[in-house]
Amino acid sequence: MQKFNGTARVHHAADLPIMIALNSFTQPAVDFAQHHQLILRGRPELKKRAHGQHLYDVLGIQSTTP
Repeated sequence: MQKFNGTARVHHAADLPIMIALNSFTQPAVDFAQHHQLILRGRPELKKRAHGQHLYDVLGIQSTTP
C-alpha cells in the first residue's frame, strides 16, 4: 500500500488512485488508504460492475464531467 501510494500520484499522475484486490485488505492497509485518500475495492465491487452497475457508483465517486 505504501509503494502504491508513493507512486500512484507522483510517478503515474493519478487523480484517483484505485487499488482493486480479489481478496480483502488488511485493516492496517484500509487505515492507511483512508488516511491517504486511496480508493480500495474488491470482489463485491467487481461483481457489481460486471452486472452493469455504473463504474462511478461502484467506486463511490462522482463524475468529474458535466
